[in-house]
Amino acid sequence: MGPINPDHARLLRTLGQQLERREFRSITVEKAGDRFSVTLDPAPKRRQRDALPFRLPQRRPRTPTAGALLEFSTGELELLDAAGYSRRGTKNLMPDAYDFSQRLRVIGDFLDRRRAGDFRISWTAAGAEITYATPAGARLKETFQSDTLYDLWIHMYLRRRRRPG
Repeated sequence: MGPINPDHARLLRTLGQQLERREFRSITVEKAGDRFSVTLDPAPKRRQRDALPFRLPQRRPRTPTAGALLEFSTGELELLDAAGYSRRGTKNLMPDAYDFSQRLRVIGDFLDRRRAGDFRISWTAAGAEITYATPAGARLKETFQSDTLYDLWIHMYLRRRRRPG
């Protein structure tokens, strides 16, 4: 089990922002230690797009090859997050709950609240299956459908809005 990272929500949101321009049928994200591995299964031409449980932007997507593997370190994701923050500035806009980055963020928030260590997220149009290590070393599995993730996102957003400062 890798060290407990209390900021999975931010790192997974950043990872999701890197993936939003890609079209895929399913995705697996694994965290081991400070490494994030992403395996993508590309979507068929455009028809699959409407079945995904999140909205992809209207930009021209980069379609990965079957089983494409991307890897990021925690440090790389932190640099990408800082670059994204400097581009966005301090705009306090309401994020779109259906963006893939927000869906990953809510899973990260769930993992943060569980104090999870290493994890694996398997995502298809049906929903997300999350396997994670607890602080005690046990491995647990949770499954979330799209509507459940939306509800969790609303709760996360309201919790964040109530924070002082």
